[in-house]
Amino acid sequence: MATRTTPKRFALLIGVDFYQRGESRQTQESQPISLQSLQGCVNDVRDMEGFLTARFGLNDPYILTSSPSSKPNIPQELPQKLPTYKNIEGSFAKIYDDARPGDLFFFYFSGHGARLRPIGASPAGRQTDPSLMPMDYCCGQPAVRGWELNNWLRRLYRKKVQIIVGLDSCYSGGSWRDGVIIRTPDNWEPPPNLPIDEMGKTEDGEMHGTFCDSNSRDSDLDESWDINPTDFTLMAACKRNQTAEERPIDGQMRGVFTYYLVSYLRQNLRRMVAYRTVCDHIRNQVNAQTPQVYGQDRLAFFSNKEPPYPVPIIINVEGKDAVLPIGRLHGVKVGAEFMTYPQPLNVPLSIYQVDELKCRAKIGQGLASNLRSNSEVYSSRWSADKTVKIGVDQSLGCEFWKLLHVTLQNRIAGRIEVSEGTEVDSFMLRKRGHDGVDVVGPKSLVGYDGVVHGLDIHDQHPEELATKSALALAHLFRFQQVLDLRNEASKEPASFHVILEHDTSRIQLLSGEKVQDDTRLRLSYENRGDTTLFFTFLVLSPGFHVRQLYPRTDSPEAVPVLCDISLKTLELPDIWDTDQDPGEGTSGPERHATMISDLTWWVEDIEIWTERLVLAGESHGSSVQVSRCSS
Repeated sequence: MATRTTPKRFALLIGVDFYQRGESRQTQESQPISLQSLQGCVNDVRDMEGFLTARFGLNDPYILTSSPSSKPNIPQELPQKLPTYKNIEGSFAKIYDDARPGDLFFFYFSGHGARLRPIGASPAGRQTDPSLMPMDYCCGQPAVRGWELNNWLRRLYRKKVQIIVGLDSCYSGGSWRDGVIIRTPDNWEPPPNLPIDEMGKTEDGEMHGTFCDSNSRDSDLDESWDINPTDFTLMAACKRNQTAEERPIDGQMRGVFTYYLVSYLRQNLRRMVAYRTVCDHIRNQVNAQTPQVYGQDRLAFFSNKEPPYPVPIIINVEGKDAVLPIGRLHGVKVGAEFMTYPQPLNVPLSIYQVDELKCRAKIGQGLASNLRSNSEVYSSRWSADKTVKIGVDQSLGCEFWKLLHVTLQNRIAGRIEVSEGTEVDSFMLRKRGHDGVDVVGPKSLVGYDGVVHGLDIHDQHPEELATKSALALAHLFRFQQVLDLRNEASKEPASFHVILEHDTSRIQLLSGEKVQDDTRLRLSYENRGDTTLFFTFLVLSPGFHVRQLYPRTDSPEAVPVLCDISLKTLELPDIWDTDQDPGEGTSGPERHATMISDLTWWVEDIEIWTERLVLAGESHGSSVQVSRCSS
């Protein structure tokens, strides 16, 4: 099947307000089972449809909704537009037939979810199947069980379709929410299954849930969903055992998660925003539920690409302080500055206090109010605790020197010396040709003698030439700060052991060894103590690129229950991609962190050298950093 030149976007949006009543589903005591109708799910779908049309020009999404009408037990919509099991299954089949490799598919569900008794095809060992509830479930039709949803999604994935799932629905066991009052029914049991529940089902996944009251959409993403591999991106309205609410907003009932999701995406209509950034923003807006993102959280919303650098940080406001969830563990020093975004704020925040996992900046009352609704900040000036020395080739001229110094001061907070010549362990700029500049060393940072590889700095205008040079130097300065974390880590003996070895031969690699490109390596680690350790794996590449490889996301399973700790703020792009503007298609996030009263962290640095066979004599270093913290 041919690949499209331009990927096509497909969307299936389901909103179930009206649930039909029937006699087919009954309790053990032969009492009819019914699902309380909701009020905001159809509005959620309309809001999502409006955004997809405005942002992506998606004019023909598959939409299934049920709205109450004046006729008893009959919805407003035409039969073929209703969110019945048959129509949901049929929509997946049509999308599968139409989709091509490289296309994107967004599945969105707003409505009830429930824990149901497993059937014969359910994965072994499951006590319940979490399920999405179509409008006709109580009339004797099947539910969409989680493992069945997996089957449908996997078919698309095997067709090389990029998959995004959004769930503003309810499946936690037993809690009903009505406003702020929680009621838990006593002795409630999922209803017995019917023969139709077994028909045509084949095993491949899992699920679970409970019946919900009118203003409740509980959400519980269990491992049994199995829709959290690299193949998918899943956004859920809340954590396990939390409730996802709907409430009156702007005069209409809406799901809280969907409202803030769509509102944020509309505010950033022309920007690429990553899923993890969106979730961080929503978390800052709601208290009763904590949105979650699983799978490929780095990708931009409804895209197969990652937003470029820089990484936005979601802050909290505490009195007259802006609190950023990054600290010494992230290489932050007093004097570092962060810029608010978007317009019209653009106010610098200067850090006055740095702890292990967070830092603080003073703000005025007016800015505090703005930051509560616009909580993104970007790093604008990293702080130097010692003089940054730059040597400049005399042939570049005094004007270039002055321009470079001014531009560097806009990028680095601290003392900067620009002078003729160079010193050991400092940077040197050399003139190249008529309008170019080469950046040299220091070897302790770059890893080799001579010009920094991959850079092509040139411009006929001195101002632009100085700006491009300063961008590269500031990038290298920040990269050095990341490397220096190994010097600030605990000097106490670590209670863990790390081994990097060839994947096939299992021969251990020592720091400084050389391997060829595309070599498969195995990293293993062992906790030899009795303290819980939290493991982060960073790769520092030859392009001065920093990337967190493990955990792949900031999902709860990768961090302790007492705190969420992320090192993704350490991430940097390749040095040749460092001139990105926060206002133009950039995004990516930082997770919130909670201070641990007793924190020890270590860095184990393993450096390997990768060699290309095609270019004799050329080698590129790649440093792997392993960071652990214990509570």
